[in-house]
Amino acid sequence: MVAPPTSTMSNPDRATLRKAMRALRREKVGIGLMPFPLPSDFLEMLAPYECIGGYHHMPGEPDILPFLAACEARGQMTALPRFASRASPMEFAIWRQGDRLEPVSFGFSQPAPDAHLALPDCLLVPLVAFDAFGNRIGQGAGHYDRYLAHHRAIAKIGIAWSFQQVEAIACESWDVPMDAVLTENGMIRAELRD
Repeated sequence: MVAPPTSTMSNPDRATLRKAMRALRREKVGIGLMPFPLPSDFLEMLAPYECIGGYHHMPGEPDILPFLAACEARGQMTALPRFASRASPMEFAIWRQGDRLEPVSFGFSQPAPDAHLALPDCLLVPLVAFDAFGNRIGQGAGHYDRYLAHHRAIAKIGIAWSFQQVEAIACESWDVPMDAVLTENGMIRAELRD
């Protein structure tokens, strides 16, 4: 069952929506970390996948490193995004709990250059906003859009706070919707459009 939207914004342009949702996230979460539940049924849903691709949180984003640590503890490979530069394609590199992460100039940390590359079969994607159809708005650089355009078969699960859900997001031709979104209130499976 899909939770009702918690925002009244409907189809604003993407830049306006991104700005508004970032401000809302700062207001509700701040720049620190709020606990994000680690539901056992979600971890069980991840069990069939060989490699889980996650992310290192930026301010206000849910911290999913505990999810990755739990997956690693049961023998799954885990990976985080890595970029040579802001304009370069996103790739994923193996990350294990305790591995060194290097800060990059555009606001997050990534695996060291010597970490081996990985091809996740399930991707946990940070969201700025999402709707009931799995449409998403990210940070705006297009890294996930480009990565997913070349890896369409991958399982795609958005990670967001429940207040980031909006009525509708206008889709662009390059958008790849999420299969589901996990919030602190549980899983929202993407609805099919008529």
